[in-house]
Amino acid sequence: THYLESGRGAPLLAIHGGNSMSAAWAPLAPALAANSHLIMVDRPGCGLTDKLNYRGVSFRQHSVKFTREFLDSIGVRKTSIIANSMGGYFALAFALAYPERVDKLILIGSPPLIIDSVPSTHVLLGIPGLNRFIYAMKATKESFGGPSTPPSWLYARPEQRRPESVIAQQSADALP
Repeated sequence: THYLESGRGAPLLAIHGGNSMSAAWAPLAPALAANSHLIMVDRPGCGLTDKLNYRGVSFRQHSVKFTREFLDSIGVRKTSIIANSMGGYFALAFALAYPERVDKLILIGSPPLIIDSVPSTHVLLGIPGLNRFIYAMKATKESFGGPSTPPSWLYARPEQRRPESVIAQQSADALP
């Protein structure tokens, strides 16, 4: 499991969302690390953390186990957690299973799987065949001259994406 850390003080675990990576927290890192020991983790299959085949895996149990084992491996018994999107799901599942290990929980955006409806764009990505086609088109675009940028529909304000965030995402996408 890959992670980045910065700052000193009480631990603050940052769990990124979706198809992202720990470096996505870079624009907020100076402020978050000003008064804490900021720990930014790459979830399984993201950034530099090893891939994981989720078939047949209880996602909630996996979310709890991954978070617990990661914190145990770096010697953190109790932490505050800041998380967004899918990272919020990991944080909520862990906090419900181990409330004594969570000081504060800060959620940015709605974690998936806690609302009754799924956005139509996410439904499309869940259709076998269509999702492979979408990602193949993305790979084709990258191989024919241009770095990929995250789709604008993933952002509330795509026009405000910071260049360093786009570069970090492009670098993560280029990993084998």
